[in-house]
Parts: sequence; structure tokens; C-alpha cells
Amino acid sequence: MKLSNKIFLTTQIKDDDKTTNVWFIISLNKLLKQDLDVKLSYSLLKFYKELQDKEEVFNEAKAKILEKFGTKEGNGYIISKENVEGANNEFKSLLEIEEEYSIEKFKLPEDIKISAWDIIQLELILQE
Repeated sequence: MKLSNKIFLTTQIKDDDKTTNVWFIISLNKLLKQDLDVKLSYSLLKFYKELQDKEEVFNEAKAKILEKFGTKEGNGYIISKENVEGANNEFKSLLEIEEEYSIEKFKLPEDIKISAWDIIQLELILQE
């Protein structure tokens, strides 16, 4: 299954005329804490480890964008007005990159205790 790097965000993103809340990893963590059958647990843990590896690469690429367009100040970076557009364009390109993951869509067990909000966030990997 292919997923874009947007899954690594825990914020709101604006795409042209719509705003999307992205809390995929947080919702996945809640699911991982549930008592699931061994096959599903194994599949989710394998997927989670893939996410961790790819998130590390994502964060390194994000840091390079900040270094390229920003000025180090304390623990963060300040991006000047003249560099905002370039930084935003590169960050948007980074978010649109899709990666292949080994997980297949699955159905949630009926007795699962997870919020509707978390289910919405996990729709990318859930079967109807």
C-alpha cells in the first residue's frame, strides 16, 4: 500500500480550498495499545516499524529544508519573508512523496474500543 508523507504530520494542513487534520500516527498508537488478535498485532507492529524508519528519513529531509531556507535561532529556525514561498514549495513536495508499506487494509474487530475520531484518521488502512 502506498501512503504519502502527510501521515507524519500532527497538525492541520491546507490544500488549496480545504483543511485536513492529520493525526494518523497518534491514532495508530492508540490502536496498537488495544488487545488484538496475534495476526493483526503482528501486521500492525511491522507497519509501525516501517513508519518509524521512514519518519526518520522524512524528518531529516524536513531539517534540510529548514537549513536551506532558514536561519538557526535557538532550538529552531526562522524563515525570512523572502524564503517562505521556496520553503513552503519544497515542504509541500516532501509531503506529497508516497512510500510503499507492507500493510494491507483490514477490518477493525467489532469489540474494539477506539473513538470515531481515531477511526477517521485510520481510514487509509481500514476496510469498510
